[in-house]
Amino acid sequence: MNQPIIEFKTQEELNASLDEWQRILFLTDWIIKATLSDPGTLAINGERMCGINEYRAAIRVASVRIERFTDDTKDRTAIGCHELTLVHELLHCKFLFTDNAPSTTESGFMGLAEHQSIEQMAKSLIMAKYGIEFGWFKNF
Repeated sequence: MNQPIIEFKTQEELNASLDEWQRILFLTDWIIKATLSDPGTLAINGERMCGINEYRAAIRVASVRIERFTDDTKDRTAIGCHELTLVHELLHCKFLFTDNAPSTTESGFMGLAEHQSIEQMAKSLIMAKYGIEFGWFKNF
């Protein structure tokens, strides 16, 4: 069975997947660099992240960093999947609704809702590409 790339082993493998997903998501007019980062180095407001996309939408440039796996990553409730993380981070280039929003309770809620939708969409795209069901993401 063909399945998503669980772990990018090399930079070349990550680059090939980035190229493919840029085409699929109509992001070929963006300059995007993707790299693998050491565990524990990706965080936003003190919260550890599996991936981060630092982008400048006005000039369509992005830097995506994906955390390398650890034993902890491999033992979580949901399967860690680098390809899913890549797609999720690339979708941030498409959906910029809460960028530069003032910091309020409402904008925090909207940001959370947007992030949940991006994660669902990323999973849907992976499911469609590989013909897998949602249960594939469960690590139990």
